[in-house]
Amino acid sequence: MGSQPQRVSALLRADEVKRAAREAGFAEVGLARPEPIPGDALRGWLARGNHGEMRWLARSAQARLDPRRVLAGCRTVIALGICHATSEHQLPSPFASFARTRDYHATFRDRFRRLRRALRAIAPHIDDYACCDSGLVMEKVWAARAGLGWQGKQTLLISPKHGAKLLLGAMLIDREVDHYDEPIPSRCGDCRRCVEACPTSALDGASLDARRCLAYWTIEAVHEVMPEDLRPHLSSVYGCDLCQRACPHNLPEHHCDDPRFAVRPFAHATLEELAISDEDSFAQSASGMSVARAGWEAVRRNARFMLANRDGDGEPANPKP
Repeated sequence: MGSQPQRVSALLRADEVKRAAREAGFAEVGLARPEPIPGDALRGWLARGNHGEMRWLARSAQARLDPRRVLAGCRTVIALGICHATSEHQLPSPFASFARTRDYHATFRDRFRRLRRALRAIAPHIDDYACCDSGLVMEKVWAARAGLGWQGKQTLLISPKHGAKLLLGAMLIDREVDHYDEPIPSRCGDCRRCVEACPTSALDGASLDARRCLAYWTIEAVHEVMPEDLRPHLSSVYGCDLCQRACPHNLPEHHCDDPRFAVRPFAHATLEELAISDEDSFAQSASGMSVARAGWEAVRRNARFMLANRDGDGEPANPKP
């Protein structure tokens, strides 16, 4: 009698999945069961209008709460983190820390591809869905569920190893693993330094009001007119690190020096250089960086706001993007 074909188990070994993720370039990896996320917090946040003009969050709310709506047959959420910080990030810059380097979306795409190939070498017919902050997955929730850290009062994930310097992504797969990770308790305690450091009161210790957030106005709402009462508080032309700087869990030694996140020369531009830049030079200097998505006019406008704040000259010329 001939040998029977070997049946392939759908169950994956957690240690193999984690090894594949680390070899693909992810600094942190955790595994969570794809149980739906209770929707009251998200629906309440949306009902209060705290998402500002990010209407796609409301349109995709149901999918964000249940990974099985995103990937049919989802059995595991692989939470993934990449540390973007390098020792050079200690130097001053007009850009938020994460934006001083190669656009992290490109790095995630590269590493997702490597992880996908590795998983298909283990399980040839595996199906997946991967994204980092521009897809239909609430990465911070899944990172917390998978034990990568806890969600701080500034709403960012705080990792015991990396502070809030992890960029997050997730991969949904249609296979179970033999071990899932557990959440870790918050270590924020009574600390409210991040809340108190926010100059526009965008944080209340439990959620963030995007309409008051400087990062929102310099990244997501760059084509809108920034409210006048927020402009004096700008600390970066793109993004904001004020709550991050205040967090005692963000330590100078929390850096990985990942070569893909080497600080680009444009990150050392002065406000004066940005304020008088032309569109062509901006496009060339910002090529491949996250800040390129904001566009020349918005960055130049924000630089002029910051110069006016610094020099006490009042409202800068051409305040609209």
